[in-house]
Formats: sequence, structure tokens, C-alpha cells
Amino acid sequence: MTKQTVLPRWRGFNLLGMFAAPSSSKYAEKGLSGRFDEDDFRMISEFGFNFVRLPLSYKVWADESDPFKIIEEKIAPLDDAVEYGKKYGLHVNICLHRIPGYCINDDDTEPFCLWTDPEALECAKHHWRHIAKRYKDIPCEELSFNLFNEPKYDVDQATVTTVYAELIKAIREIDPDRLIIADGTHNGNQPPTELMSEDFENIAYSCRGYVPGSVTHFGVNFMENSEAIKPVWPGGIQTVSGRNVKWDRAKLDRHYGMWAALAENFGVGVICGEMGCFYKCPHGVMLAWYKDMMESLKERNIGYAVWNFRGTFGIMDSGRDDIELEDYKGHKLDRELLTLLQKY
Repeated sequence: MTKQTVLPRWRGFNLLGMFAAPSSSKYAEKGLSGRFDEDDFRMISEFGFNFVRLPLSYKVWADESDPFKIIEEKIAPLDDAVEYGKKYGLHVNICLHRIPGYCINDDDTEPFCLWTDPEALECAKHHWRHIAKRYKDIPCEELSFNLFNEPKYDVDQATVTTVYAELIKAIREIDPDRLIIADGTHNGNQPPTELMSEDFENIAYSCRGYVPGSVTHFGVNFMENSEAIKPVWPGGIQTVSGRNVKWDRAKLDRHYGMWAALAENFGVGVICGEMGCFYKCPHGVMLAWYKDMMESLKERNIGYAVWNFRGTFGIMDSGRDDIELEDYKGHKLDRELLTLLQKY
């Protein structure tokens, strides 16, 4: 069996403190604070995990009238998160989930397009240069960068590779040795083999754990017809170009085996940077899916970061009402899901 062997097998969660800009994003209505809660880092460490991914929006700290202008007091809470990671022994992965010119979410608008507008690319490089300079002295064992989140299905790989290469070069000008992670194409699901074939050093890759969608995204309010197909596992449906494709453990093994084989072939690291299941999926179905996902990833030495820690995909405060959640330090904990994750 092929395995990835370059990265440690990081295991943890996404934390959303700086995920969206309060002034412009509808996600700000969910109480995102523009900063991170130290208790989250403490609990994640106490539960036995070793990794947090921080999906960020550049609009949290950029001036509304000038996307190149960085407001110090608004980006400063990111420093706290890096320190919390060090304090609690968690590797911190910084991701520009919303990068100038692109985001997979439709919660906000962009003044330009990363794929076609040179100004957008220059702005994206500007923000990454600032972050690289800000954290240049943090050891790679403690901190890595994730260029941006999930290039969409309709963006060809050559275009994505060109943008990735420009961002990597901008970071390397300042921080030559930083570990950089690039998401797969097709919403993070397909390995970016063109970039893997380039000569960049210390680049790793991130896949996704959101298949099949009829299980992971059942009932998600921002997706049309998200309750059209009953969630079952095994046998859950992923709709691809109008075709309904059934997924089971064997198909998971083939999918993540593809990532592991490429990791071995190119000598690169792989992590599953996002995975999870929306709270409206029946709890028993979710646990059965998670068990197979965890086993498949572990057998291939691929780490993971659940989306998210607290929230509708999380182990805390999910809003789930089909089981009794445990009172835990002022939160509602899905103990059974936590116990399952801890095994892997």
C-alpha cells in the first residue's frame, strides 16, 4: 500500500475566528469575532490533537477602500493564534481562504479576479509577503502556509499552477524554507499534478474529505437540493456532471490511494486539510462514514483537519438534536464523535 511519508500525520481542526470580514460577509452574522479563542487551542491539545488550520479572509485586515492596505490592529490577532499554537503544542497552518480575487464561497464580493487580473495577483502576493515577513522567525515545525482554499472545478489546472507558482515565489523571496501547502484542484479533490511536477522545494498538498456530498453536506443551507438524496453509508451518492455515483469504503480507498501514490511518486507530503459532515446528517450515518474515512486516511498516513471545531460541522456546538450532547466547559460536545476521532 502506498503512503505519504513526508509530513507528520497531523490531526486536528479548522478554527474560524478570522474566517470572514464583519463589514461585508454574511458569515459575520454567525458571530465570527476577528480573533481566536485560546480555550479552543487548549481543548484541542487536551483532547490529544496536534494541528489547527486557520482559514482566513484577507478582508478581515484589509482597508475596505484599498485592498493593498493592511490594518495592523486587525491582523494582530493572528499573532495570538500563532503563539497559542506554540503554547499548546499545535502546529498552526495559515490559509488565505479568501485571497484577493478569489474565494470559493459566495458570502462576499471581490473587486478583481485572481485568475485574469494582474492587479489581483499582485495584491495576493502583497498579502502573502506581509505574512511571510511577519512570521519568518517561526520554525517550520510550528507553522506552515496554505496558499488559498479550493480552486473551483471551472478553473483549469494550468491557470491554477501559474498562480500557485507566483505566490510560492513571492513567499520564497522572504522565507525560503517555509513549508507551503497547495490545495488540490476541482474544489480540492483532484491532485494538482502540474505543480507536483515543478521543481519547487518543500511543497505539500491538501485534499478534501467531503465525499459523498449526499452524506457530508446533507441539509446544508447554502446548497440547492441538499436534501434531495437521502444520506446513507455505505452507498452514499456523489453527483458528478449530472451522474449519481455511489461511494463506499472501497471507493474511498481508491480515491485517497491516488493521493498517497502521487505523494510517494513525487516525494511530497499530503494532508486532508478539510473534512467533515454537516449536523443534519443522521448521527449514525455520520459515524459510519467517519469510521471508514478515518481508517482509509490512517492506512495511508494522511493527516486531517476537521471542519470545524465549534460549529455546524464540528464536535462542539454543532446544533445537532438527534442525540444528547454532553455539557462540556460551557459548550455542547459530541462525545461519541470525539472518541472516534481520537482513535485515529
